[in-house]
Amino acid sequence: MTVVLASPDPEGMVRDFLSAHDVELTTLLDNEGVYRRYDRDALGESHAPYPLHVVVDRDGVIRHLSTDSDPDAIVGVLHGLLEGG
Repeated sequence: MTVVLASPDPEGMVRDFLSAHDVELTTLLDNEGVYRRYDRDALGESHAPYPLHVVVDRDGVIRHLSTDSDPDAIVGVLHGLLEGG
């Protein structure tokens, strides 16, 4: 399993956040504005600064997509995928 943190924020801000919270994840810094292009709902509203949670299986199928903070839902999806579901 690979976990990636993507952020549109400046590198220094991201490094400070990761350090302050002891986060050791692969981190993608978005200097091109790709994050903002995909941070829209069906009505074109931005959800930033709220996180966008995406779980993609090994076949490239999106299994979970949410702007809500629901760690239990994400853990449930991950457990299901790790168990072969």
